[in-house]
Amino acid sequence: MSYDFSVLYYIDIFKKYRKKILFFVVIAACVALLSGLFKKPVYTSRCSILLTNIPSSPSLSNLSNFMGFPGFSFGGTLANTIISLVKSRRMSEDIYLNFPELKRKPNFNLKLEVYDTTQGTLIIEVKGREPRLASDIANFCAKNLDAINAELNITSQRPMVNVLDQAIPASGPDSRQIPKHIAIAVIFTFCTVSLFFFGTEYYESLINKRK
Repeated sequence: MSYDFSVLYYIDIFKKYRKKILFFVVIAACVALLSGLFKKPVYTSRCSILLTNIPSSPSLSNLSNFMGFPGFSFGGTLANTIISLVKSRRMSEDIYLNFPELKRKPNFNLKLEVYDTTQGTLIIEVKGREPRLASDIANFCAKNLDAINAELNITSQRPMVNVLDQAIPASGPDSRQIPKHIAIAVIFTFCTVSLFFFGTEYYESLINKRK
């Protein structure tokens, strides 16, 4: 092959190793398929909360100390404050105190997220292996915000938030996205294996030229 770094050069190498490349691609696709089929189901529950207005001159010093940033002024919106509280270590500790069964279920795979819809509403999202427990945790997080607020006196407004839609147990598991994982595995494997063989071929050609 005398097409150094030309399109024909790479086409020839691909033709030479096409069976090996195809073998690794098929193996990767099978592994992605099997891992998706045998993956344990995950359920998602969401709780929607409405924001109330923070007083014109709120004092968030207690919150900054609580979050581990003494002297730092949050000065942000109520949404940012609530997001910080939901993601705080205090909230995590309260969850495990109120749901001791989580310690007996290490495979529950708890994941807690909160995001702003930019429409005056926050969504608390909980993922886990049991739909009922996931929804209970999401509703607890919404209620626990007022308890933390009362303790730290973040804002004088009570309640801190209003629950718009309580979380309910998911009717079915989340999508396993098997086609997506297969596509990623195929593309990644094809590129990696092809580069390996191209590099091997080029290295051998350099050795032969020196000889």
